[in-house]
Amino acid sequence: MRTLLAGCGLALILSGCGGPSISDAAVRDFQSKARADVPYMERYGDVSDYRTLLEAICDSLDGGQSYKLVSRTVAAYINKEAYDGEVDSLIKIGHETGCPDVKMPDLA
Repeated sequence: MRTLLAGCGLALILSGCGGPSISDAAVRDFQSKARADVPYMERYGDVSDYRTLLEAICDSLDGGQSYKLVSRTVAAYINKEAYDGEVDSLIKIGHETGCPDVKMPDLA
């Protein structure tokens, strides 16, 4: 798998490195939902941050499938804990990890 950029934990990555913090419980809940939604992730070990999740999905699946799975995991997270600016951060991470098809799901 590609080398990951270190420095920001899940909470900082999702809030744009310096935005509002996300509780540990919310992070654990997101990780649990992500692992349940993407069962093959176990072969990669613990999903410790969102970048890892996106990279693994993009490494493993084609564009259409990754769009669907990323949308579901993002929806599970955003419905739990939403902050201003997270949508832009998530889209940016998707592009940085080489998965330009990643788009935010319609939560309406």
